[in-house]
Amino acid sequence: MSLIHQKLYKEKEPSRINIADYINDLYQELVTVANRKVSLEIDSNDEYAGLKTIVSFGLLVNELISNSLKYAYSEIDLAVIRIQIKPKNECEVYFSFENNGQWVKPKEEEIGSFGLELIDVLTEQLGGT
Repeated sequence: MSLIHQKLYKEKEPSRINIADYINDLYQELVTVANRKVSLEIDSNDEYAGLKTIVSFGLLVNELISNSLKYAYSEIDLAVIRIQIKPKNECEVYFSFENNGQWVKPKEEEIGSFGLELIDVLTEQLGGT
C-alpha cells in the first residue's frame, strides 16, 4: 500500500499509475525481503491503472509474487517470474502471471488456503477470470 502511495506522488497524472513500473518496484521489494534470486520478465505495452483498479491489482500481484517466492523455488537454480500485460480491447487488459517453479505447499496448509482465496477474490473484484 505504501508503494502505491509513493507512486501516486511521483506520477505526472496521480490518477494513473504505470502498471509495469509498479510491478517492477513491488518485485524488487519482495525479492529483497525474501532474500531470493528470481528473474522478473515483464511484457507490457505501457498500460496504466487508475486508483479504483491499482489497489486490488497491487494486492493481487503482491500475493502472486509472494506465493511464488515462498512455495515455488525450493529446488530451482534459475527462478523466473513472467508477467504479461496487454490491452484486450478498449476497456479490458489481459494479465498473465507464471513462474517456472514447482509448487511445494507445507503439509499443514490446506488446499483452500487464505492466499488462494484472496487471489480469487481480488481477481473477481477486478472483473477477471
